[in-house]
Amino acid sequence: MKFTTTQTSVKSGRLSRKLDGRIDIKEYPHGCRVLQNAVVMPQGGARKVQGINLINDGANDPLQFMIDGSYNHFHKVEGDVYRISVHYAAPNMVVRLYDDTETLQLTGTILVGVAVTDPKLVEFTQFNERVYVTINSPNFDFIPIYYYKDPAGTLTSNGIADGTVKYLQTPYLGPNSDYNKRLKISGSGTQLELVDSAGTTLSAAVDSIANYVGVGEYIHVVGIVDVAGNKFIHSNYFRVSSVTATTAVCVSQFAQAGGATAYVPDGTYGEWYYPAWGINQGWPKTAVAFDGRLIYAGTRKKPCTVFGSAVGDPLLMSNKRLITSEPSNEGFTYTVGQDGGIINTDPFVFTLATKRDTEIRFMQATRNLIIGTDERIYINRNEGGIIGPQNISVVPNVTVSSNNLAITYDNNVVFAADGYTKLVEISYSDDNGSFVKKDISLLSDDLYEGTEIRQLSFDENNGLLVVTMENGLVHLVSLSRASDVLAYSTATIAGFEFKSVVYNPFTRICFASLYNAALTFQVNQQAYWDLSESVDPRDFITQTISWDKGFASDYWTYDIGAVGDVVYWYDENSDASGVARLGDFKEFTTPTTYTHLHIGYAQEMEVCLMPIEAGMQFGTAQMAIKRVDQIGVRVYNSLSFRFKELNSGYEEQVITTQDGVTPVSGQFVRTLSASSDREQIICVSNDRAEPFTLVSISMRGVSNDG
Repeated sequence: MKFTTTQTSVKSGRLSRKLDGRIDIKEYPHGCRVLQNAVVMPQGGARKVQGINLINDGANDPLQFMIDGSYNHFHKVEGDVYRISVHYAAPNMVVRLYDDTETLQLTGTILVGVAVTDPKLVEFTQFNERVYVTINSPNFDFIPIYYYKDPAGTLTSNGIADGTVKYLQTPYLGPNSDYNKRLKISGSGTQLELVDSAGTTLSAAVDSIANYVGVGEYIHVVGIVDVAGNKFIHSNYFRVSSVTATTAVCVSQFAQAGGATAYVPDGTYGEWYYPAWGINQGWPKTAVAFDGRLIYAGTRKKPCTVFGSAVGDPLLMSNKRLITSEPSNEGFTYTVGQDGGIINTDPFVFTLATKRDTEIRFMQATRNLIIGTDERIYINRNEGGIIGPQNISVVPNVTVSSNNLAITYDNNVVFAADGYTKLVEISYSDDNGSFVKKDISLLSDDLYEGTEIRQLSFDENNGLLVVTMENGLVHLVSLSRASDVLAYSTATIAGFEFKSVVYNPFTRICFASLYNAALTFQVNQQAYWDLSESVDPRDFITQTISWDKGFASDYWTYDIGAVGDVVYWYDENSDASGVARLGDFKEFTTPTTYTHLHIGYAQEMEVCLMPIEAGMQFGTAQMAIKRVDQIGVRVYNSLSFRFKELNSGYEEQVITTQDGVTPVSGQFVRTLSASSDREQIICVSNDRAEPFTLVSISMRGVSNDG
């Protein structure tokens, strides 16, 4: 008998070939064998993505990647929007800032002599007017710095090792009481000797001060000074200029705010605090802004320790308020904090309680602080209050080995796991009041085979996760929990590999870095990519190059094309457009003269449904389909589409409209030129420079049932 069946959505997106024939799973009736250059909408249909517009910014460096987002404090005037591009120009990494007209406004070196060529290792965290840079790799020990644009418009950075106590950003560990070690001040405050409780200088065989501090670092010494019978506390920092086995030679000592004196007499002893970050301890690998703090984590010697700044002051990582009580038999006692106690807005340090040595890979801020390690995910439970030294409560949540790539959307965290070969989501469940884990790459796992995740970015306006892969592909993952959409689509640019894609929430445009080894004039190519919904046909030209000759001409070239290629062009001043074929010199002529043209290829979208079990003689969940004769394609705001059964050629369907220009919506039924009685895959595509949105596909044919 005759039948009609309709696939009402593609909300499950592109499914793995491992799922062919799995009609028993709920995703199968809404899945695709192929979904390319499309975005799955919350309503369940798929719309064509816009094309790539190439930008030649003159930066042909080996590495290019963008920072996720745009930063308010880089305003030229109120309302201007900047994007930030990072380039590796050996041996330095440089940052370039562009305004909203893609004009280079500012450039400067941010990482000197740091040979990082992988964007997933470099992290940027914004806190108020500064951007903080960390490198998340066991192979690098990099001092975290911050940078900003000063009033003169100069890109300025200030780091820990700039030689002044003003920018001291490290927390301190201690007091160091192992073997009753103390420090004795000598040399008019220029030397610190490692001594025992009796004041005897320790030998290198017992210990070495070089195990704790390095040149350029600071030691914090707290002790009691006795001046004419009057005892008071000293709290001083000593900057180390050289280190021997038992002695640190210091260039100067700096009194901490609230200290009684800026100079401590020779022979004075003190408990000492050595820096938690530095040459010996290593530097933090990751950072996040949370609860008004800047929180760092993951040093070389303390890979599972978290360091939080004071609330509202990201530069204050150690406590400045030191208040003494009466000296004790050990020399002194002291408490830290305002009015003699710790307050919850103070800086803090805590270490995860783990069963084995573990390493913090990422931190993300949702309603909770989410900490990913190479062992499991940890979540803080400070409900109803800020995280701080008085109430730190961090507990293990789910067991999964994470990597350092992670993004946050809504109250969820998506991160790379298992060696950058899968994507896992941690989301808060109102049903059980806890976070739950989901492998969101499971049903499309073949996209991750033989390659790794390179970069993650999230377009919150479209609920779109942009996943850049090491093999040069990009996956567009639609995430709409309210409408039960979790859908993969792949994006490809002929001749190019994606190296980096990030979303700018202010311009609502993705910026991409593309690579083409065949191009001699521009190997690494900047581009912008508008993923928003649009019906302007010129937005669907890809690999667009803008030609500004400065004089009227009808002769044009498209250097990245090939002889015989069909290209599209348009002039934004007159809104004229056309199609041309490239000649022997990659040239073409226009019917009239123009001074400025945009030239590129048509973006192509393709959708192929999951296999249909045609040729079946016995009943199945899909009926016993004998053959499929017709397909009905329902579209929205479209002008044309192509359709085929996978084993036949494409046939063109031009939608007849009243004016031939305005896109229309509706269902269009076509008969397949060659009916098939075997497994069938129905495909629909659009390869013109025009918008296309697929709503549903109906199949009509004959079954053996009944």
